[in-house]
Amino acid sequence: LGDGSTKDKHSFSQVISSGVMAMAAGDYHSMVVKQDGSLWATGRNNYGQLGDGTTTQRNAFTKVVDGGVKEVVAGRYFSVLLNDKHELCVTGYNGYGQLGTGNTATVVGFNKKCYPRPGKR
Repeated sequence: LGDGSTKDKHSFSQVISSGVMAMAAGDYHSMVVKQDGSLWATGRNNYGQLGDGTTTQRNAFTKVVDGGVKEVVAGRYFSVLLNDKHELCVTGYNGYGQLGTGNTATVVGFNKKCYPRPGKR
């Protein structure tokens, strides 16, 4: 949930006070794009799906990209972002080739694999 704890919650609670532009939720992880283009993530990170370059679980929202993020999506143990250069950057589990890297190697960190967005220049 990103509130710094590991306790179950049965009602909504505020964990980010302002500036949220978009959010995405995957299996056991959540991501938030703030109005300044920064990306924040929390949750399980066993495959590097948070994009911070580690496999360390985060129980509170942690900034993983300083700026330039336009959109983010989160899936089952992976995440994809669109940046202001019209690139798709991928991170996380890739056992079935879902990251589109041309192989099945796991990617740990958004700074490792970015590709021009098809149809956009």
